[in-house]
Amino acid sequence: MPPSQHLSEASASSAASTGRWFRWLTRVLLAGLVLMVLSGLGLRYLVWPKLAEQLNDTSALQTLVDQALTERGLQKPFELKITGARGAFLDWWTPGLTVEEVRLTQADQTLLRLGSLQARFGLRSLWSLVSGEPAFAKLAIESLQLHLVRQADGGMRLMGLPLTPGGAVGLPPQLTQWLIEQGPLSLLRAELTWQDQVSGQRGQMTASDLRAHFGRLSSRLSVGTVGLGPLGQWLDLVHGIRGLSGEVRDASIQYDAPLTSLSDSAPSLSQLSQLKLSAQVRDLGLPAVGPLARLAGLSGQLHWRDAKAMFDLDAQSVDLAMPTVFQTPNIRLDQLVAKGQLMVDVSQTTQGSAKALPWRLEMDQAVLRNPDLRIDLKGSYEYTNQAPRLTLSGTIGGLNPQKLAGYLPTEVGQEARDWLKAALGPGRPVSGDFVLKGDPNRFPFQEPAEGEFRVRLKAEDQRLVFAPDWPAMQGVFADVVFDRASMTVTSRQARLGNAPLSDVTATIDDVMADDPVLQLKGHFQTGLQSMVDTVNRSPVSEMLSGLTQGAVVKGDARLNLSLRIPLNETDRTTVQGQLAFDRNQVLLSGGIPQVTDLMGDLSFTERGLSGLALKAQALGSHFSLSQQASTEKGQTRLKAQGQLTGPGLSAWMAQSLGVEFKDVLKGQTHYGLTLSAQSSEVRLQVDSDLKGLAVDLPDPLAKKADQAWPISLSLLQRPERRVGAGPTRQRQDWRLESQNSRLSVFARQVIQAGEVQEARGLMKIGQAAARSSAADELPKTTGLVVRLMADAVSLDQWLSALERRVQVVQAPQDAQVSKGARGSKDSPPAQSLQLTRVEVKTPLLTIGEHAMREVDVQAAPQSGAWSIDLKSQASAGRIIWQTDRRGRGKMIARLSRLWLDAPTEERTRPETEREIERSLTSISEAKRWPVIDLVAEDFRRGPKQFGRLTLDAAPDSNADRWRINALEISSPDATLKASGSWAAVPGGTTSVSPSNRGPASETRLSVSMSVQSAEGLLSRLGYGGLLRATPGEVNGELRWRGSPTNFRVQTMAGQIALDLKSGQFLKAEPGLSKLISVVNLQSLPKRISLDFRDIFSQGFAYERVRGDVAFGNGQAVTTNLRIVGVQASVFIDSQADLLAETQNTRVLVLPELNAGLASLGYALVNPAIGLGSFLAQYVLRDPLRKILAYEYQLTGSWADPQVKELSRTEAAEKAQRETQQGR
Repeated sequence: MPPSQHLSEASASSAASTGRWFRWLTRVLLAGLVLMVLSGLGLRYLVWPKLAEQLNDTSALQTLVDQALTERGLQKPFELKITGARGAFLDWWTPGLTVEEVRLTQADQTLLRLGSLQARFGLRSLWSLVSGEPAFAKLAIESLQLHLVRQADGGMRLMGLPLTPGGAVGLPPQLTQWLIEQGPLSLLRAELTWQDQVSGQRGQMTASDLRAHFGRLSSRLSVGTVGLGPLGQWLDLVHGIRGLSGEVRDASIQYDAPLTSLSDSAPSLSQLSQLKLSAQVRDLGLPAVGPLARLAGLSGQLHWRDAKAMFDLDAQSVDLAMPTVFQTPNIRLDQLVAKGQLMVDVSQTTQGSAKALPWRLEMDQAVLRNPDLRIDLKGSYEYTNQAPRLTLSGTIGGLNPQKLAGYLPTEVGQEARDWLKAALGPGRPVSGDFVLKGDPNRFPFQEPAEGEFRVRLKAEDQRLVFAPDWPAMQGVFADVVFDRASMTVTSRQARLGNAPLSDVTATIDDVMADDPVLQLKGHFQTGLQSMVDTVNRSPVSEMLSGLTQGAVVKGDARLNLSLRIPLNETDRTTVQGQLAFDRNQVLLSGGIPQVTDLMGDLSFTERGLSGLALKAQALGSHFSLSQQASTEKGQTRLKAQGQLTGPGLSAWMAQSLGVEFKDVLKGQTHYGLTLSAQSSEVRLQVDSDLKGLAVDLPDPLAKKADQAWPISLSLLQRPERRVGAGPTRQRQDWRLESQNSRLSVFARQVIQAGEVQEARGLMKIGQAAARSSAADELPKTTGLVVRLMADAVSLDQWLSALERRVQVVQAPQDAQVSKGARGSKDSPPAQSLQLTRVEVKTPLLTIGEHAMREVDVQAAPQSGAWSIDLKSQASAGRIIWQTDRRGRGKMIARLSRLWLDAPTEERTRPETEREIERSLTSISEAKRWPVIDLVAEDFRRGPKQFGRLTLDAAPDSNADRWRINALEISSPDATLKASGSWAAVPGGTTSVSPSNRGPASETRLSVSMSVQSAEGLLSRLGYGGLLRATPGEVNGELRWRGSPTNFRVQTMAGQIALDLKSGQFLKAEPGLSKLISVVNLQSLPKRISLDFRDIFSQGFAYERVRGDVAFGNGQAVTTNLRIVGVQASVFIDSQADLLAETQNTRVLVLPELNAGLASLGYALVNPAIGLGSFLAQYVLRDPLRKILAYEYQLTGSWADPQVKELSRTEAAEKAQRETQQGR
């Protein structure tokens, strides 16, 4: 066969064979296709619906569950229930399954719940035929609820199934394998409820929008939102990890390693290198790590890649707690901004050995801010198997100085921290910078090789209280440096009180020591007043025994001060100070005299004065002050020698007592002074014989310059026991004794903070000083009691001395010391010892011409006035003395009796001489007289009883004039009312000698007396038995030279009008001649002077007495005195010399014989008709009247008058002449 044919046959045979195989394969494929179609149709229409029915069959499903649990050796109390299962093909070849709910329960407790499940099956679902576990091409679940239990033995069960032994966090292998076999998973909401049977607590964790795909080599997981708070609770209960809180959003996790590496046991930290993470955190709270007890409120971005975490945080309201690092346990940050990275060296760790993991935190930038401070920092923290290392640097701004102590490391000692807390007051915010390098376990790096710690702060306008009881430093501009364990404050500018400071340093060498010590040094060079004010508010005041309290000073001084203050025992503070004076003026409180031109140095320690060498001037002369050696421990003795002058002593008394003595003390005398101080007690002793010093005061205090009056003045000052807080109270006891027993003073003052809180004293003058002056004689209440006892006291002299030479001043006369300081609260009071009581006892007290015997006066201030209780033989009652703002006085007197002596020596001494001697009654003193409101119930002068006296009078401030507004003397028998004035006579003078010269004065009164009974009035005045009845009126105007108390007949002038009604003379004698012999003018001046001695004879009855009497130059003249009687009427024309007691009187007597004569008698009442006119008109023209009328002429003395009857011819001629003269 040819090859070609052979080949053809072979080809044909091969083609036939191929056709057969093709046909066979076609048939098989068709058969398989038919089978698949039939299987698919069977699966879709027969099997798949049966699967849904099987799932919905609870009993059948429970049988399958029980078999599965039996195969795995598990108990069977689980119940599985599927609701709403429906099988459906999502497309022709993709079967799907939807289930409304899957619930797994055990003992009525839901262990698992799936809601709205949608599963899609694919090729990977065929694996379920081999593994027996469902495998889904895609699984979507709307809600998932799981139940996790920690059993009492510590074992964990999830959905009732045990997790890895011991409760490890590794995934179960079956779960890991099942997850790998699944396609993409999505879960809209997941809830994990947990129960801790150990603590009995429950909780629930939630997450939303979970998407995952688990592969064999790489897995991915994304979470929309997950809350970390419940997880933090679980970690706290199970693992003791506290503080996890907050929320994670948009988290994306990728694990580039087999998922099986996370099963069976706890994962190794080396697997962190295969982990990638990106998430947003909100209000994240981190678990406590090392010194960080709490960090919560973080928000920002977190990234993890290649074992390195990067963070970018910008959070508000962050809570930071590092109680082992900072004293403030919880720090609230208003803002935290941080960028950095955390690097973990996973190459050096093995599985389960996370403790040895090295890591490094780098902070590229961080800003922390709250109301207390702002910190900008950068740094790193590196942790290795050796020592950790911390490196930080940054700036501090806006630091509240009062909060500084709370931000210091806890290694700073509590005492130093408490000092800082108490020392720093309100002020401007503090700024600065800081550096920290080294092992934090060795903080604060005592040795330079250990590390570095330094904080530098700049404080401006701060307030610093460096020690208790010391005044605060104000306006502090300082640098505060913490260098390792030391603290140094260097002040560029400051004030202590009102005194500026310079070169001030405060140092604590070791703030972490158990007994830290603050060392303070400062330098003052400023006004002494500011320095003293500062000292008074510091313990230095007690070191100086309170001598500077209330001091008012002038000039500049220099003070160097050094303090060493143990902060644990501040009472062991030591002080060293040196004060240099430069011509200063010093006024101390408590009555110590003012010192001027003070020069020298004063040194002191906490124990008191340590050195003194001073020179100065006081009490008007120079003195030196030096320190003496003392044998007693802790005692300082000072000695001074000098002279005092009268004016200088007067100025001191004006300053200390507020009383100025003008020209009272004259000359000068020597004195010696000793001052000793021990602890807080000060003793002062001053001795002088006062020789060379004159005292110009009335007895018993009068002293001549050449007389020796040895006196001793002592002061004892000691602190009183303090009750409660506040400055120490100093008690001062002053004693003044004179060896001649003329004067003694004992006073006590209590001074606090420069102000007199209590002042009591007793001054004894005269015989009272001879008695003991024990402490129990001090007044019970605050004030000065003056007690005067003498054989005789001249009130005129004392009042004149007090008025002219003693003046109460409102402020000390040394106010020129410091006008700025005077009036401050530390200034000495103007009058520290106020006069509160005056006691005067004397057998004889003279007031002008009046004398009061057995006088006892008690005077005390009351409601802004002086209340004076007066007791004597001649007077008794109470007097109120008031003074207005202008210094004018008012005397309100309410006396039960006022008995004045009868006038004496009226005719033996010139009026002007007596007037000058009694200065109180000089018109030049009228302005000194007070307003008088006087009521005396029983007023007498000598034997005369006048009745009730009322006087209202006042001085005229604009002239030498004293107004008598109302004078009234009343009794049941008569009432005398008068008003007028006492004034200077223009151009007139009254003088006895050139040395005694003053203006003449005159008293004028308008008098009106209403007489109810002249009989009773005369009896009251000592002239009883003269008249009967006789009411009437007496009116007139009177004036006399001198004061109202110096009434004298010889200077009296004026006129009075009498108008008396019916009465009768009781001593009547027969005969008209006897009647005429007693009708003379002798009675007239005695009536005016209230001295009625004789009246008409008994038996003469009258209906009216009327007439006018004029006075002048010692003469009394009347031309119309008429007495109209029942028996006769009498007309009197008379001129009497009141001094010589002589008269020239004409008396006309008209007997009443008939009605005509009676009517004529009543015509006498007409006051316009004189005696001559009456005779010419009514008597001489009528023969009968002329025959019956009798006229007499009386001349000579009152005691022996010469009576001459005038003839009708003489009477007619005389009447004619008088008529022509208008009489």
